[in-house]
Amino acid sequence: MIDYSRVFCVTDLKLADGRLSEILNNAFASSRKPAGCILRAKEIGLNDYTELAKECKRLCDEYKVALTIHSYPEAALELGIDRLHMPLKALENMSCEIKSRFRMIGTSVHSREELKKAKELGAGYAVAGHIFETDCKKGMTGRGLDFLRSIVEDAEGLPVYAIGGIGFEEERINRVLATGAGGVCIMSDFMKYY
Repeated sequence: MIDYSRVFCVTDLKLADGRLSEILNNAFASSRKPAGCILRAKEIGLNDYTELAKECKRLCDEYKVALTIHSYPEAALELGIDRLHMPLKALENMSCEIKSRFRMIGTSVHSREELKKAKELGAGYAVAGHIFETDCKKGMTGRGLDFLRSIVEDAEGLPVYAIGGIGFEEERINRVLATGAGGVCIMSDFMKYY
C-alpha cells in the first residue's frame, strides 16, 4: 500500500494537453491524492503562469493539497503562496529579501555538489533525480538508488524527494523510501492517468 502523504504531484503542461485543471481535480479527489503539488510550467510566461496558479490554488485549497509555485516568486507573492521551488541557478541569484518572504524554498539537485550548494543557499528541501529511466529524459540512464542514498546521507536531515521514473509502482516507491528519502515526486503518471 502506497503512503500518499509522502507523494507529490509535479505538473507538466505538455503531458496534460490542455486538461491540467481536470487532471488535478480528478487526482486530488482520488485515492491517490498527493500531499502536495509543484506547479511546474516552464513553457509559459509570468502572466499566464499566474492565471494558471490561481486555478491550481483554488483546487489545492479545496482538497487541502499543499501548492508549491515553481520558478515564479512574483506569482507566489501575488497569490499569497509561501512555498516556492526554484532551479538551483535561480535560487543562487535570489536576494535574501525575496527569500525571506517564503516559508519554504526548495530546489532540484542532480549531484552531491549541487546538494552542497543547495544547503549553502538555505534550501528547505531538495528534489533529487532522475532516479530511474523515464520518458521525460529519453536516452538518459537513471542515476539509481545508490545515487539517491548518497544524496540522502549528505543531506544530513534536509528532506530529499526523489523524482524520475518512479510512477505509481508500489515496489519502486518502497525501494526509494527505503533509502531514507522523505518522499517521491511523480509527474508522468499523474498527468497521464487522470
